[in-house]
Amino acid sequence: MQDKYENMTVLPKANIYFEGRVVSHTAYDPSGNKFTFGVIMPGSYEFDVESKEVIDYTAGSAKLLIPGNCEWIFVKAGDRVTIPENCKFKIISEDITEYVCAYVTE
Repeated sequence: MQDKYENMTVLPKANIYFEGRVVSHTAYDPSGNKFTFGVIMPGSYEFDVESKEVIDYTAGSAKLLIPGNCEWIFVKAGDRVTIPENCKFKIISEDITEYVCAYVTE
């Protein structure tokens, strides 16, 4: 996990989900790779994913239910999770959780 992201192009419009309980901003690195930097407020959410995502958790903790796993996975700051493309996953956050998501296009 990176401590700092330099030379990024950040889009000023926020991505707002679940009535403002999940908010992220989109950024692109110099190679055109897409990232989102976000905050998840306490609650339970389901996300519909199109492309493969690699998520680094930078603060807080949560439980994830990812397709292919039978049990919930506990994640905390410093953890990395890969979400497969074209799926839905669930997340339960009991505190404020922050993340960086890299979108993988292969």
